[in-house]
Parts: sequence; structure tokens; C-alpha cells
Amino acid sequence: MLSWFANLKIAHKLALGFGLVLLLMSSTLAVDVLASAQQSAVVAHLVYHLYPARYSAREIVTLVRAADADSARYIITRDKLQATRLLYIYYQDIQQLRETVSKANVLADSREQQQALNQFSTFYFGHHGYYDGNEAVFTLKRAGKVQAAYDSYVNVPSTPSLAVATVYINAVGREIAQETAQEAAANRLIFILSLTLGAFTTVLGTGIAILIARSIIRPLAQVQRVTQQVSRIDVANLAKGLNALAHGDLTVVIPAGSVPPLYQSHDEIGQTAQAMRTIIAGVHSTVEGYEIARHELQQVYGEIAEKNQALTSANVRLASLATTDPLTGLSNHRAVMVRIEEELARCRRTQIVCAILFIDIDHFKHINDTWGHLAGDVVLQEAGRRLTTAVRQEDFVGRYGGEEFAIVLTNIDLGTAKETAERVRTTLGAMPCVWQAEGAESIISIPVTVSIGVAIYREHGSTRESLIEAADTAMYSAKHTGRNRVCLAGEELALVHNMLATTPRVEGGTLQVLSLVASMHDRETSAHALRMVQYVQATAQQLDRSDEEVHLIGLGALLHDIGKIGIPDAILHKLGPLTEEEWTIMRRHPHIGRQILKQAGAQFELLSHVVLAHHERWDGGGYPYGLAQEMIPLGARILTVVDSYDAITSDRPYRDALPAAYARAELERGAGSQFDPQVVDAFLQVLDEQELQTGYRQMEAPHLLASPSTDGVTLLM
Repeated sequence: MLSWFANLKIAHKLALGFGLVLLLMSSTLAVDVLASAQQSAVVAHLVYHLYPARYSAREIVTLVRAADADSARYIITRDKLQATRLLYIYYQDIQQLRETVSKANVLADSREQQQALNQFSTFYFGHHGYYDGNEAVFTLKRAGKVQAAYDSYVNVPSTPSLAVATVYINAVGREIAQETAQEAAANRLIFILSLTLGAFTTVLGTGIAILIARSIIRPLAQVQRVTQQVSRIDVANLAKGLNALAHGDLTVVIPAGSVPPLYQSHDEIGQTAQAMRTIIAGVHSTVEGYEIARHELQQVYGEIAEKNQALTSANVRLASLATTDPLTGLSNHRAVMVRIEEELARCRRTQIVCAILFIDIDHFKHINDTWGHLAGDVVLQEAGRRLTTAVRQEDFVGRYGGEEFAIVLTNIDLGTAKETAERVRTTLGAMPCVWQAEGAESIISIPVTVSIGVAIYREHGSTRESLIEAADTAMYSAKHTGRNRVCLAGEELALVHNMLATTPRVEGGTLQVLSLVASMHDRETSAHALRMVQYVQATAQQLDRSDEEVHLIGLGALLHDIGKIGIPDAILHKLGPLTEEEWTIMRRHPHIGRQILKQAGAQFELLSHVVLAHHERWDGGGYPYGLAQEMIPLGARILTVVDSYDAITSDRPYRDALPAAYARAELERGAGSQFDPQVVDAFLQVLDEQELQTGYRQMEAPHLLASPSTDGVTLLM
């Protein structure tokens, strides 16, 4: 028998041995499956029926006790609100009890459970059951018969309901115990069968293993050792090298290997050894190919790295040239514009405020002309360095162009922006710039001062272009008013004072300057003044005023809003209603206008009183001083009436022009309160005469009458 087995081929030996083992394992598996099926059925019954049924039984007892406790507190309590809440909770408990009993009926799969549940349901919810008894007690309670309700409630015992529920619990518990015992028996059967068949299979397998060990295991052991050597060393090294190569690492070197001696025969093991020898040779060949490819890739990667480095350096230089000023190292004009746009977008998104500072080096042309452009370059470089040290880290400094720099102050208010601008001005002028010409022995100290214009987001503009224009205008205002100073956008009053100081004292020329300033600041306000001139002169003539007074009132119409050049554009051109704070600023324009005209001197100083009072009311409710009736200059009273009429009949930012008839009605309604009644009558007569003469045509552009004091000079351009 043993010789017959020994003469079998390895494949037949293995097939016979594994067949017997497989037969025993299949038998063991079949027995285990049958026993496990029985166990699974028991477990399923426990999990899906008995355990939920036990939980429902316990929940029934809990709900019975809760309902009993709630009903008792409801009977006892005297607080109506508390009684309502307890009765609501009681009915919730009853509803939940019904649902739980219904679930228990679904889970009940034995007659004993069903009988126990039926008995509980009949006792608790049946006719004249516990629930009906409580309802009768509650009826007495609601009828106000508290003592009767209490006595009746005492006679309704809850203990039987708990006892009936306990019967159901006990029935479920007995079935759980029975099923648990069946599960334990099934487990023991599976264990015994598995142990017995497993032991028999082990003994049979051991015998088969001993029989085939001599003819299979020993030859295979040699092949296994060689295979392990190849897999652990050669193949592992090859895998490591290929993985490194896939990740771009070309430094891993794989050493060359050799083919070890192997078992030689003509049986299956010999054929396996020969195949293993071929595999090892293929691995070694792959290793040699890897090394050749690695060396070639190293050369290619080296060339690519050199080209990438050169390209990266070129890109860095190009990016720097595109956004950096080569002289100062600051951001250039293009980068300044981009940063301002980015900061404005952030302000719109986060509702914060930023400021734009324009800085211009004073007398820079003189520096270039005196010491040369190299000295000018040194001054620009030093100015850029000092600007960077004078602001916060989060602020932005750039060269706008030429000798102009720009600073963007983030998240800052008006006061702090002006303080920062003053600090920048002081820092740049604190020490002179030191320069030494090439080949010269002496060192030259070049004093440097700057003029700075400040513009605040929203207050002076909401777009990049408007803020840049405001800051630039303020900067030039600072230069025109003495240099080495900070000027906030909108401070044109100082510029007007300078114009008046440098203009000859001739009324015609002064008026031309003032009209030009007003027109440049706000063309609509200027057009409004032009429309008023002829009306106020005609009204003054209607009131029998002298030619000189008519002329003066005409000047008042032309310049009555000159003070608005001191009002920020954001307020002056706002589309919606002004806030109280904005009205406070707007009401300053009569004062500003008076200051401008007072500086002009001559009859403009007299005219300043009319401009100051043109927002006073006849009843004393106007501003700035609350003057009333005859205390208001006549010229101001005429201006008030004509100004109101023109405002009503002209297009406004927030509405279209209204009909003339509506404006006339408003003037008549305001006569005696807002307006001088005599002036209103005179102005309405002027309108009537104008309509008769022109056939309702629009009035031509007005011209001031020549004043004797101006030698016939036309006073309006």
C-alpha cells in the first residue's frame, strides 16, 4: 500500500490527500450549518419577538404607573393651569400605552402572551374598566365636585392592572428562558460535533502529511529557500528601485545577483525548479535594464532641471519687473492701482474704511537741476525707505510715478489717517538726505519736504478713480498753499483764499474767479445760480429797489451757494435723504460762503450777509441764526423764494422736475411762514409778466447788469 502511494505522481498524492481532508471538512461544515441554522432560528425568535415583547411589557408597567400618578396629581391639585397640564400628560401616557399594547399584540406569537395581553386590555380599556373609571372621576373633577372625585378615585384600584401586566411579563420571561435553553443546547451540539470531526480531520491530515513529506517537502524546501532569497533580496530591491523611479528618485542602486543551485529531476518539483531558475534570470535581466534606464534618466533629468531653473529665474525677474519699481524697490504704478482696487473691494465687502495718501516731494525738479538726476534717484530711494518705516505693517506703500508716492491705509478712520499723514510728512522731513557725487570728497545734505493729499473711502469717493482724483487734488492744494503740509480732500477753502490773495482787487476779476471755482466744484449748483439771477433781479425791481441794490442781489443769486465748495461730494450729490449728521455738515455752507466773500472784500463783504441769511425763514425757523421777518436782509428773503421755486421746478438726483403750477402753490402756501408774503407776491407778478412776454418760453441765460463800480465790465462769463 505504501509502495503504491509512493509510486504516485505528486499531483495524484496531493489530490488523494486533499480529497480525504476535503470530504471530512465538508461533513463537518454540513453538520455545523444544520446546527447553526437551528441556533439562528432560536436567536432570531429571541431578538425579533421575545426581547421586544419583554421591553413592551416593561414599558406597559411603566406607563400604567405614570398614568396612575398623573391622574392622582390631577385629582389632588387645586391649580387650574397645573391641572390642565397634568390632564394633558395623562392622556399622552394613555395614548402611548395604547400604542405599546398594540405593538405587543403584533409581537405576541404564543397563546399565553395573547391571553395575557387580552386580559390586560379588557381590564384597562374594556367597558367599565380602569380607564372608564378614571374618566368618570375626571368628569366629577371638571364639574367642580372635587371631594366626590377624590372619593371615587380612591375606589378605583390600580394594583390589578399592574398584576395583569405582570402576568404578561412572566409569560414572556418563561418563553425567553425556554428559547435561551434551546440556544445553549444548540451551542453545545455544535461544539461537540466540531471538536470530534476536527480532531479526526487533524489525525488524517497528519498521516497524509507524513506520507508525502519524503517525496514532496524536502525537494520543495530547497526551492522555497531559493525563492525566498530571490523575493527578499532581488525582487525587493527591484521593487524599491522601481518605486523610487516612479517618484522621481534616481539615486537607488540595485546590486547585480547570481543564480543559486537548485534541485534537478524530471518530476514536477524538478520542472518547478527549472521554471524558478528562468524567473531568477529574468529578474536579473530586469535589474540590468533598470540600471541602464536610471543612468539615462539621470542625464535627462539633469538637463531638464537646469532648463527649469533658468526658466524660473526668468519668470521671477519678469514678475518683479511687472510689479516692482526698479529704483526704489517699492511696488510700481501698476501694482499701486491693483492694490487700491483690491482694498476698495475689501472695504465694500467688510464695510470698513480705508484712506489713500498721495505724497509729492517738494521742489524735486530743483534737486535734479541743482545736483543732478543721480542725486534725485538717491532722494527717491531714501524717501521710499522712510515711507515704509512710517506706516503700519498692514499698510501699502508704492511709487505712483516720478516724484509721487501712494500709500493705502487699511481699516482706518479720518482722524487716524490725518495723524498718519502728518507722521509720514514729519518722518520724511526729519533729516536731510545725504549724497556724495562720484569722485567728490564732500558730502551733500539735501533737505526734503513733501506735500500730502488725503482721501477717505466713501467720504471723498467710492471708486478708485474718484479717490485718486480727490487725493491728487488735495495734494496739489497742499503744494499751492505753501508745501510741506497735509491737505484733506475737500479743503478747497484754503485754495480759494490763496486765489483771492493773488488776484487783483477788481470786482469783475474776483467774480470771475469765484464763479469759476463754483463751476469746477459742482456744475449743477453753478447752473442753478445762473437760472436764479434774472428772477431775483426782476423781483427786486418789482419791489422798487435801486439799481445798485438790484445789481447786488443779482450777485447774491450767482454766489449764494459758493460755500458748497466746502461740502464733501458724497453729501452734496447723495441720491437719497441726508442723515442728521450730514445735514449738520450741509448747513455749514452759508458760513463758508460768508468767509469766502468776506475775504474778497469791497461789496462782496456786504454781499456776504445776504449769502449767510439765505436759508433763514420768515417765521424764525431757519438757519444758521434763526432770524425772523425784517431782521432777515431783503436780498436773502428774495433769494429764499426764488431758490425754492427753482429747486421745485428743476430735476433733482432723487426726483424729476415738478410743474410750475405746483411750485407757485407751494410758495403761496408758505407765504407768512417760510417766505416773506410781500416777496412772494412780487415774485409771482414777475412770473405772470414773464409768461405774457415769452409765451411760456423758458427764460434765456441771465446776465448781470453792469455796475457803475466795475466800469462796464461784464460780471458773468
